[in-house]
Amino acid sequence: MESQNGDGDRHMSTSYMNGVGRRSGHAHIRRPVGELLRHWREQRRLTQGELAIRAEVSTRHLSFVETGRSAPSRGMVRRLAEHLALPPPEWDRLLLAAGFSPDHHLTHQAPNERRPAMAGYNELADRYVALWNEKDPDLVRAAVAELWTEDGEYVNEVVHVRGHQAIAEQVAFAQQYYAERGSFAFRSSNDAVGHHHTVKFGWVLVSTENGEAASIGSNFFVLAEDGRVAGSYQFIDKPPAF
Repeated sequence: MESQNGDGDRHMSTSYMNGVGRRSGHAHIRRPVGELLRHWREQRRLTQGELAIRAEVSTRHLSFVETGRSAPSRGMVRRLAEHLALPPPEWDRLLLAAGFSPDHHLTHQAPNERRPAMAGYNELADRYVALWNEKDPDLVRAAVAELWTEDGEYVNEVVHVRGHQAIAEQVAFAQQYYAERGSFAFRSSNDAVGHHHTVKFGWVLVSTENGEAASIGSNFFVLAEDGRVAGSYQFIDKPPAF
């Protein structure tokens, strides 16, 4: 992402967010994830409010996902699929529509067996990546508060900020920067690993127009005792050409 230093100058951050490994071969025939979620919610005769309460998400966020204004994280897709009581093929179809790999190895398990350590780390990475794709300021602020501790840090090669407001401003800055250069989205590489209150994972920045990877990098988290991010440190393996 591009960053802004204390003097107001803009710099290209060598820390771009989660990469969307959108599978180009089938993208043109997939229904949007929001459309699929709305279809299954109506099939189950649930209102947005009822499903939101069951899945423990805000009604507004669910509405934004259904209309395509917000991109759901892998964890959110899983929760919604679980509370919609979807069969394994439809569960995986939702994940694919959202740009994630399917959960074939998870769908046969009971809900309380779906959260081994690796899945938990990947869900944290997915939530983090979804934040940088989020365009609604209120949802950005809420997501930052959920992910970071009050004095949490966001660090890359050119910027070091602390606190919820400063981090939310960096997200907004990145949104504007990329919007001026095309249509891009971040996706997690679904490879998160961790131990002793640390997590690392890869991401890709892709063009939503042609599916090509514009940038590739990784993040390293230091977690607080409550599981939130105390420090997020980003690295770039392939910087963008623009």
